[in-house]
Amino acid sequence: MAGTTKRITLKRGEYPASTWTGHLGITGAGVDLQIESTADGDDHAFVLSDTDTAVFPPGEYLYHFVAEETSSEEKEHVESGSFFVTRNPLAKVPYVSPAERTLNALRDYQAGRLEQDAAETFSIDGQSFTHTSAREISRQIRIYEAKVKLERDRETRRSRGTGKKNVRFTFR
Repeated sequence: MAGTTKRITLKRGEYPASTWTGHLGITGAGVDLQIESTADGDDHAFVLSDTDTAVFPPGEYLYHFVAEETSSEEKEHVESGSFFVTRNPLAKVPYVSPAERTLNALRDYQAGRLEQDAAETFSIDGQSFTHTSAREISRQIRIYEAKVKLERDRETRRSRGTGKKNVRFTFR
C-alpha cells in the first residue's frame, strides 16, 4: 500500500550480505527507485519508507535484485519480479486511474504540450508509442476515453448502494 513502510529481507545463500552488497531497483508508473541493502546477518535487508512509497501511484511495479561482490565489484542479476501497489487511503489528492493518466498524457501529446525525442518515441504508463500518427493518437484517445467512462460508471454504480436504507427490527 502506498504511503506505508515496507521491509524486505532477501535470503540468498550464494550471495551472503557479508561479502555481497544488494541493490534493489523498482520501476513502474513513473517511479524509478534504487535502494542499497543493509546486512542482516547474511541476509539482505531493504527498507522502503512511507515517504518513498507515498509517491507510488497504484499499479504494477517491476523489481530487480542485483548482488555486487564487495571485493571484486562483480555484479550478478539474481532475481526479477513484480508486485502491485494499492492506493494510499490517507492521500489528500484524488485518485486518478492509470487509464485516466494515460488519457490525460495522450491529450497533452496531441495538443503539443509534451516534447518528443528525436526518434519520436514516447511511453505513457508502460505503453510505448513510436512514430505515431495523429490519427493513431486520436484513436488511442477514443479508446482511453471509453475505458475512463467505464471506470466512472462502475464507481457510480458502487456509490449508489451507500445511501441510508430503512431496516425494520422485530423484538420478541
